[in-house]
Amino acid sequence: MPSLSSYRDLIDLSPRTTETGPTSSAEAQLDALSHLYTEYAGEDPEAYIPTPHEFSHQPESRRNQLVRDLLTIRDPREGPLPVKVVEALEAGLEIKSRNSPDPLVPIEEIKSVGDELFPQLPSTELPAGLDKLAFWRGDITRLASDKLAIVNPANTRMLGCFQPSHLCADNVIHAASGPRLRQDCFTIMESTGRSDLDVAEALLTKGYALPAGYVLHVAGPKLERGAEPTVEEHQQLESAYESCLDLAAEASNIDTVAFPCISTGLFAYPSGPAAEAAISTSLRWLSSHPSTPFRIIFVLFSSSDANHYLAALSSLYPSLPPPKPLVKHFALPERVKEWVREADSVIIHAGAGLSADAVDEEYGIGLDYNSKELFKKLYPDLLETTEMRTLYHSIGYDYEDVTPRKMGLHPRARRTSPVLGTNSRLLPPAPTRHHPRHFQYRLSLPYTILTSNADQLFLQSSFSAERIHNPQGSYSHFQCLKPCSPTSFFPSAPYFHAAAPHLSPTNMRIPPSLASELIPSCPNCGGEVFLNVRGGDWFLETPQAGQRARYAAQITEQLDAARSKGRKVLLLELGAGFNTPSVVRWPGEELCRSSEGLMRMVRVNLAHPEVPGELKEKGWAEGVRMGALDFLQSVLEER
Repeated sequence: MPSLSSYRDLIDLSPRTTETGPTSSAEAQLDALSHLYTEYAGEDPEAYIPTPHEFSHQPESRRNQLVRDLLTIRDPREGPLPVKVVEALEAGLEIKSRNSPDPLVPIEEIKSVGDELFPQLPSTELPAGLDKLAFWRGDITRLASDKLAIVNPANTRMLGCFQPSHLCADNVIHAASGPRLRQDCFTIMESTGRSDLDVAEALLTKGYALPAGYVLHVAGPKLERGAEPTVEEHQQLESAYESCLDLAAEASNIDTVAFPCISTGLFAYPSGPAAEAAISTSLRWLSSHPSTPFRIIFVLFSSSDANHYLAALSSLYPSLPPPKPLVKHFALPERVKEWVREADSVIIHAGAGLSADAVDEEYGIGLDYNSKELFKKLYPDLLETTEMRTLYHSIGYDYEDVTPRKMGLHPRARRTSPVLGTNSRLLPPAPTRHHPRHFQYRLSLPYTILTSNADQLFLQSSFSAERIHNPQGSYSHFQCLKPCSPTSFFPSAPYFHAAAPHLSPTNMRIPPSLASELIPSCPNCGGEVFLNVRGGDWFLETPQAGQRARYAAQITEQLDAARSKGRKVLLLELGAGFNTPSVVRWPGEELCRSSEGLMRMVRVNLAHPEVPGELKEKGWAEGVRMGALDFLQSVLEER
């Protein structure tokens, strides 16, 4: 591992001084964005490069996303950015952090394992070391202390993730810290003469725009998905924790280290054994360094992470009583609480994040089309016989064995069965506690719904079809793929219910002898059919006829009613990101803007909770960095 002394003088590791907040004019930040874009596009002589003035007309959220994307893909071999550009970028990031809907958390507010999980036990009855450990659920980039080092679960190149769409911790940490973090990592790696470090070797940099003073970078072992860790891989994971703690101790001005779950994400280390290794290794290190005044925080982002760590703690100390549930750090802004309490009616705008949060009790996963874990649980046979790995892959997938006799699936159905099968298995046609019907029933408010989801979550949760607008279509109908006429659509449920008893639950294949009977075709022309979802120019909007006008009329009705009572309408946006922002996200912003103060918008989104600056400044909109389910549960607790 590169020694700290070998690069201490090459980068800035001086303690951060707490001064007045960052200052940066809007013009300077636009100039910085323009500089990044010019650098990115400069090698293309035909590229059009917007001026700072032209960038100023872009929504603030889009400018922030563009800065993040450009920094993510920027090659540090380009050299350091100009000082004024760096200052503007870091000031912008710190301002964005201060204004974030997810508040900063001083580490002094985080209780130890003993105080948080076993408040009934006196400290004398707790195993040694637990007073120096803490479990905390939340976003690691929101932990604040100049003497805190957060751990970045990096790859062995140590330069961050270069893919803007990734929400891995490596990417999130680099994006929140600014350009000097990657530049420092590059400087250190250049000094070693190596392109990669070994697994478990750690580096230390400052946190820059992060609220944490420092960042420890380490790569854990990488496994094949589903594989059990070898003895060597187990030792590597333990060494990753030890290397970070050793390096933090050597730095001398760090008193707390915050660890995420190293190697358990894309690196596929099983979560249970990883949790036991993290806890036992940290306690062993603390025991061997009794004079080091260290505190260790395990940052557990998901409920699954929390459950694994609680189970690991119980396994390591079976004599302890059952620990209290670990609640995620959520703090609803006060004005959001007020808006919820005082709303006259509610408009729900829902995106894909809502479906992903509709967790099925049997499978433990929501309808997440990008989840490899969900696909593996539902269709293990398809992993062996096809290249499909997620539900998205199943839409439009062309099987190699396309003949009905060879594969037991009619060609017309090759793009529909897995989706329909998943929809039925995960989303039974009955209300569940996971869906936002809580909001309807507990608040007893008039409502209107706009959703980009085709899975009928709201309908299956007992919301009225007359109050639902789904412009992207619905799984409730098949349609002709030509399409041969505007009326070439028909209900899908009868076909699925007829086929369900004959479908293999793990590969969705239909017996060849029943293919002609069970596979649908267009009733008008006999051609191929597909689900009525917006996937191309063949999409039929006829099944949604009248929805748009009805939705607009309901909005007007709700606004008029609120105006007459001197009250407000609550626009609740759940899980709508940038996949199709023109369908849910941007129309919601414009609706709030055009209501001239009659509407309050709450944007609930784990990845992109930001709201337009002018709406936030007027007190009309607020973002909340939560999953939809966690938000709804928090709202019910407030009620």
